[in-house]
Amino acid sequence: TKRGLNQFSDGRSIPYTTAEGLPSNETGPVLQDSAGVIWAGTLDAGLAHFDGRRFAKFTAADGLPSNVLRALVEDAEHALWVGTNRGLARLQNGRIVRHYTTADGLPSSDIRNLFRDRTGGIWVGTMSGLAALSGGHFDIPPGSPRREIRALGQDRDGNIVVGTEDGFHIQRQGLFQPLTQDGLYMRNA
Repeated sequence: TKRGLNQFSDGRSIPYTTAEGLPSNETGPVLQDSAGVIWAGTLDAGLAHFDGRRFAKFTAADGLPSNVLRALVEDAEHALWVGTNRGLARLQNGRIVRHYTTADGLPSSDIRNLFRDRTGGIWVGTMSGLAALSGGHFDIPPGSPRREIRALGQDRDGNIVVGTEDGFHIQRQGLFQPLTQDGLYMRNA
């Protein structure tokens, strides 16, 4: 939001803003990791983590690709993946260990969303399409949309589902195809 973060506890709201140490009130994605730490991406001041008492931050000066954060996800090794408008960063044990861009197989460095599937696979939605992590490199899945990925998820059968401006696509038997209902393409994702 443009007013920081709010924690809801016992029926009341506790605000967290720059007055409480948040690096910016322009907040974006929020994630609580497996250790209970709250991570908050900002739209202009990098990444904040809250240990329950105080905020600390990571910025482009600390090695993030950009201070504009759009997506967060934790992987099976408890590393945090941070999607920005200039690439992807992986943080492990409180430090940035790797950057990923189009040179690593991403269709665009403008990251829009991140998703961890049930098998632990990492999926990246970008401004120009979808990528899946495979052996430390990103691959573009066959038949996946080559436009802005607005949403990522998984259905009850384990199929990856992707939302774009044009509609939904589903991965079946390793190939993405438009999701239809009674033969009609499902639009307006």
